[in-house]
Amino acid sequence: MQGRLQAARNEIYKELELFPENKRSYYMLGLIYGYMHEEKLAIEAFGKFIEWKPESWAARNDKAWLEFRIGDIDAGLETISPVAHLVDNAWVQNTYGVLLMNKGRYAEAHTALTYAQIAAEKLTTRDWGATYPGNDPRVYNQGLEATKVSIQNNTALLAEKYK
Repeated sequence: MQGRLQAARNEIYKELELFPENKRSYYMLGLIYGYMHEEKLAIEAFGKFIEWKPESWAARNDKAWLEFRIGDIDAGLETISPVAHLVDNAWVQNTYGVLLMNKGRYAEAHTALTYAQIAAEKLTTRDWGATYPGNDPRVYNQGLEATKVSIQNNTALLAEKYK
């Protein structure tokens, strides 16, 4: 996408027009709209992708995070719940923990964020890059560190609330 979000969005729409059966395009559209801060359009696009591939933890995680960003915690929990059992997935557990924390379910949030921390510590830069293949390999280490910092910050916030 390289920062050209509107051009990328237009290309995805052309692709969907030519190949409507290629539902993977909705995932890219969700990412594009998310980066454009068009949360509702991103949520809609991720929803279409999830209809096609309901087991996708990445799409569910991204959609749930966007639902959180617009303040729809219940929708976020509903979206992420089918993959919340993935305790070795730092991204899912971080998002799940934040959603639970914002519902006042602190003990469950603590468990999820603990799983997130454990999973993140096991990640390598190669693992992180495999999850974000569109990124430049030169930023994999920064991305991995940002993931770990996010989990640490969420854990610290939970500790303030869960005394």
